Amino acid sequence: MPVLYAYQKITDAYTTYALQGDGIVELCDLPDGRTLVSVPDGIEIVIPEKVAVASSSITGDTKGGGTAVPEENEEAPAEPEEIEVTDEIKGVLRAAAPLYQFINARVAEKIRERYSLEDELQLLRRRDKDPEAFARYDQFVEECVAWGIDQKKELGL
Repeated sequence: MPVLYAYQKITDAYTTYALQGDGIVELCDLPDGRTLVSVPDGIEIVIPEKVAVASSSITGDTKGGGTAVPEENEEAPAEPEEIEVTDEIKGVLRAAAPLYQFINARVAEKIRERYSLEDELQLLRRRDKDPEAFARYDQFVEECVAWGIDQKKELGL
């Protein structure tokens, strides 16, 4: 099962340095400025090291083709912190994680492919008069919701 990590990205004038590794999915930014990612089991996280970046320091004649002198980025990324999925984290994901919102929207689309909103309201209103139709509808909706839950579990949510 994937694990959630929070870490602080490092940005210089040219690049944002993010965690690297196969299957790492960036979920959202947390209120404290860190980024939340999902890391599949068995995947090694590669933390970007200090990097040399081109600066505005120029050697030689500025008109005659001086060269940029790389400077060392003094910020070293902090180790990612494993995050437990609490109600607070779930709230942040619901509000800010595009992938989380996409899964929820896809669940609704799956239901709409078979039942319009009017159909659902009618089935709910008539569930006592036609319990078999309601049971078919309810089973289908539960299957769609279970699919969405499985998708979120694959991300460690």
